[in-house]
Amino acid sequence: MALTRKQIMQIENFASNYYKKLDTAHGLWHMYKTVELAEHVARRENANVTICKTGAFLHQFHPNNIKIVKRFLIKIKVDPKTIKQLAHCVECVENKTIKNAKTIEAKIIYDADKLQAIGSLGIARALYSLSKSKIDRITYKLPADADLWSILKWIRNDRNKIHNLFNTKTAKQLALKLHKEENSFFNKIEKSSGKRI
Repeated sequence: MALTRKQIMQIENFASNYYKKLDTAHGLWHMYKTVELAEHVARRENANVTICKTGAFLHQFHPNNIKIVKRFLIKIKVDPKTIKQLAHCVECVENKTIKNAKTIEAKIIYDADKLQAIGSLGIARALYSLSKSKIDRITYKLPADADLWSILKWIRNDRNKIHNLFNTKTAKQLALKLHKEENSFFNKIEKSSGKRI
C-alpha cells in the first residue's frame, strides 16, 4: 500500500523535530537538501520517488536509531512492506553499511546524502563539524591538536574516498563536477599558502 499524504506529512514532522536538535551541518537545511537531491536522482534513475523522499526525511536517524523509526512508522500505520523499504534506506546510509543496499532507493538516499559531503559545501560542512565536535575528531582519528593543514589534508583524502562510493549513474555524474570543484579549492589553498595538502 502506498504512503498517504497524511503519513508523508507525519514522517516529515517527525524527522523535522529530530533534525532541529542537530548541528547546522546536519539540521533542517540538510534534511530538505537530501530530499531534493533524492527526488532528483530517483526521477533520473526510475526509482520510487515517494520512498526516496520519505527515506531521505529519515536518513539522519542512521542505523543506530532504526528501532525509533520503525516504532514511529508502526504508530502511524504504515504498511509492513513500506516500513521494511524505509528501514532498509536508513540502515544503508553509512559508508560501512551501503554495501548491504539491495534496493535502488537505499542507494539513492546514500548518494543524496553523500553529494553534500563533497565539493565546496562538503569541505565547509567537514570544517564546521570538525571544529564543533570532539567526537568527530576522535571518530576520524584526528589528534586534538591537529593543525589546519592536517585537517585539510584529512578532508581531501576523505573526500577522495567518498567519490568511489557513489552508486547511481546520476550521482556519479553530479559528483564529477563537485570533485573538480574540490580539486580547484585545494589547489588554490596550496598555491596561496605554499603548503602541500
